[in-house]
Amino acid sequence: ARPQPSVAKMRLGAAATIILVPFASFIGHEVWQVTSNLRFPVAPSDPTATMRAAVYGIHGKTKDVLTMDEARAQPQQPAAPGFIVIRVIAAALNPVDFKQIRNSQPGFLVPKPRIAGFDVSGVVLSAGEGTDFKVGEAVYGMLPLMGSAWGSLAEVTAADARCFARAPTTIPLEAASALPLVGLTVMQVFEQAGLFAGEKRKEQTMLVQAAAGGVGSFAVQFARHVLGFGRVLGTCSARNAEYVRELGATATVDYTHEPFEEAVRAIGGVDAVLDPMAWSYMDRTLDPANGVLRPGANYCHILSTDWQENSAEASLVTVLQGPYQKWRSRFLKLFAPDSPQIFTTPVQPDGAGLARLARIVDDGLVRPVIGRYFDGLGSAVEAFEYLETGHARGKVVIRVSGVQETSA
Repeated sequence: ARPQPSVAKMRLGAAATIILVPFASFIGHEVWQVTSNLRFPVAPSDPTATMRAAVYGIHGKTKDVLTMDEARAQPQQPAAPGFIVIRVIAAALNPVDFKQIRNSQPGFLVPKPRIAGFDVSGVVLSAGEGTDFKVGEAVYGMLPLMGSAWGSLAEVTAADARCFARAPTTIPLEAASALPLVGLTVMQVFEQAGLFAGEKRKEQTMLVQAAAGGVGSFAVQFARHVLGFGRVLGTCSARNAEYVRELGATATVDYTHEPFEEAVRAIGGVDAVLDPMAWSYMDRTLDPANGVLRPGANYCHILSTDWQENSAEASLVTVLQGPYQKWRSRFLKLFAPDSPQIFTTPVQPDGAGLARLARIVDDGLVRPVIGRYFDGLGSAVEAFEYLETGHARGKVVIRVSGVQETSA
């Protein structure tokens, strides 16, 4: 007769299953999320047709490695099935742009030479079979952060049609380029947290960190005018306080003179936090002794690092910090129902989300906030140097193909 496993071994196997299956599910889910940008197919190129583009072939400081390629291959036209090719009107810059440029990454993540930039608005030159776009339509979109050498700082760009939506009709097309990445960043993490429009939140308070920045300035408007939070508290410098209030904040905290914890504790805590400064503020926010979060509050973590060059930017620990805290909060809530919930998700292109955002903009609830325009692809390095100071208000936009009238 075959020997029967001992009770101890059976219990050990059951315990291992209980631990390993959820752990494997957690790892699989996070890997799927982190690699979402890699799953978009890449548009083919046509080396016989050339254009101007701001390109980097090695990693390093933007001023040292970003150069103008006067004969970069254009995307293939007619567009391949599932893709659209657009003439770029404007491109907006984001911190992730220069952080990818300066941090060495393998070619399968960041193919090189690569065109810089992800936020874009433009006019459709060619629409591939199976897409819902027409030549001449005004569109805006977010290009995949990884896996493609196409970028927005070029005369022409292309991507999977799912990365684009028709641009809002009530704002200039060049201004629409400032919306995709920050808008999707905020909307996707709010949706993960179960924060949707139409729910009653007049008695609730949200804290938005770095409220004068690109993500923060969008989040203030979205929290107040779309989600309906009765009170929105924004951290910013004194010079930006009036501007942040104009966006919808009901109060501001000058982080240069007052710890935000003290201001939040004085009003009895908040029901939700949107934190693009998680690398600096997360521990202070989650510490129960600081009294920032009310029972059952939502903490929306945005993956971030210091603007100054540092080792944390390329660290796997930084990437995993948010997911670890998210799943840890799920576990703790099983035993403490009033414990805060943590949410984080890597932003990914989403044309359907941008279509919803365009309607929100056209309804007058949210507007792009642009701190400064630069003209021409030749100004890319100057624009990045301005952004890298860390004190830009709202977004930085480069006009690539000239000013366009409001889209029809």
